[in-house]
Amino acid sequence: QTYAKEQKIALKDVVFVDIGANVGGYTLNMADLGVKVIAIEPMPSNLQLMRRSLCRNPELMSRVVIHAIGLTSSAKANQTCTMYSHNINVGDGHTHCTSDDVELQIPQDYVVRATIPMLQLDQVLGKLPHHKNIGVLKMDTEGYEGHVVLGGPELFGSGRIAHIQSEFNPDWIRGKGTNPEDYLKTFFQAGYKVRRDRRDPKTWEEEGFLSNEDALNPTILGGFNDILLEKQK
Repeated sequence: QTYAKEQKIALKDVVFVDIGANVGGYTLNMADLGVKVIAIEPMPSNLQLMRRSLCRNPELMSRVVIHAIGLTSSAKANQTCTMYSHNINVGDGHTHCTSDDVELQIPQDYVVRATIPMLQLDQVLGKLPHHKNIGVLKMDTEGYEGHVVLGGPELFGSGRIAHIQSEFNPDWIRGKGTNPEDYLKTFFQAGYKVRRDRRDPKTWEEEGFLSNEDALNPTILGGFNDILLEKQK
């Protein structure tokens, strides 16, 4: 709502991008607020639940566009991408992309759920007429956040998005083949500041923004974090 007022546009023209939409918790709540939602989610079981929820809330359907794809850092030829998840947490999908001559190896107690199409984020959002009105982008991709950013240099480099909420686990990001420091530097170069998405338990005040140097310090943003990135005016 604040973004709509600042940009002098109607709330219905604000766009929320949900990368790793899962079963649609964020997607449905933001659509209920009245904004347009672009939900990106490749896991078939999650997509089924999200679509069922929209069917139960038909007034929200016109505000939500679902892209049943995974996001990649580059459009590679002859690439097969497989989604797998643990039997206990079926909806928490992980993606493995490999050339045809490399055997897929997945951890014990994980099961292959689907073969999924992959696109770069710029390929998805570059075709949309209202991509310039993205008020918030949320990203939760189990360590693939670095690949998402590498596949969206135009979008993220432009600094058009006012607010970005991202899961940030340096170990997971490294484990998926990208660099967490480079991930943060992409946003710093585009004029963003970062802070942890948490509040003081006593005062309930939000934490302040970190300096770029502190944000890159593994003792400060090491381990599992949800972070907020805000474009500086």
